Amino acid sequence: MELLNIIGSALLCTAVCFGPILFIAYGLPTLAYISQRRGARRKKRHNQQHESKMPYRALAYLFLAVSVAAMVYVIVLFVNGSLDITENLEGLGAILVLPIILTIVNFRAYILQKMPTGAKALKEDARPPVLYLRSFDQESLKFVHLPEYEKKKYNDLIVYADDVDLPPFERKLFNLMNNSAILTANAPVYGEDVTFEKYFRGEVTKRLGPFVALGNPIDDLPTEGAFRDYQTDESWKQVFFERAEQCACILMQLGSSNNLQFELTSILSRGMRQKLFILTPPQENVRDRMAWVRKFILKETPATWEVFASILKGNGYQIPTEPLRVGCVLTFEPDGRPLVLTQGAFQPEEYILPISKRLESLASASPSAR
Repeated sequence: MELLNIIGSALLCTAVCFGPILFIAYGLPTLAYISQRRGARRKKRHNQQHESKMPYRALAYLFLAVSVAAMVYVIVLFVNGSLDITENLEGLGAILVLPIILTIVNFRAYILQKMPTGAKALKEDARPPVLYLRSFDQESLKFVHLPEYEKKKYNDLIVYADDVDLPPFERKLFNLMNNSAILTANAPVYGEDVTFEKYFRGEVTKRLGPFVALGNPIDDLPTEGAFRDYQTDESWKQVFFERAEQCACILMQLGSSNNLQFELTSILSRGMRQKLFILTPPQENVRDRMAWVRKFILKETPATWEVFASILKGNGYQIPTEPLRVGCVLTFEPDGRPLVLTQGAFQPEEYILPISKRLESLASASPSAR
């Protein structure tokens, strides 16, 4: 009986100490994700860059001021001998680190809030765009599992500084806070999951053209990666047709939504299947933090190759005789035959370089090139 009391007390103490932290770290993001996904089923498209009017920049500077004030206060107490750092280390860490993390979070939101639309990106880059197609419920999925030191390269929002005309002072400030383990106590201020569009954005922009997409109607802020255009329920199909006609190519990840099937059918009926490139993840069984939520709560089916292949076939596409494996790029000949450009790709350039060469080959073979 005494042993049970000890175990019960230990469990209660653990729940009291770590319960709030776990709820903030995992519970709140999970509830927000469930609310967002369920809201997407009812929410109409909007025709603005984003809906959020939150003053993220002002909030960032507010939390920065709080962090500086807290730091000065702690230094004054220490100099006066009123503070024993060894006895108050954890509390000091929370007081000093939390405002910095909140500053970084609000700066990140501010950068996304200022992201240009797809239309503006096309005006600033004369090359034909690269259109990104996906099921909206797939766009936040982890595409590749990387070590922590590699994730930073794809999750660092400073790469958007030129796109949003971030002033030099704010670039240096954001970079300092984001990269200083001393300031953040090595807290995970970068987004954890590397998605399809974050993984390929740099290489697509470098080798092919501006990376654009139609925006998800549930977005309050644009998503990291491709430049978004947000449309109404009445206008999105026409904008899709225009983007598909003018683009150099279309990149697609596996998906299964009704709108994605409409886009597949439209690409085929308008004779643009040779523009379509379907990319599979570079690893098997890449799971993200919300996989269990989608499976057990939202009852969403993952887009496996088997599911996607049946959708392709049902919409009039020929599919390869062998299932696609990891790191594949699938495209189609003008006569409809499937063509696997590469297999076993991992790095972004191993996917995008074969696509670039394929587009050059198609361009040199077209009548207008002769």
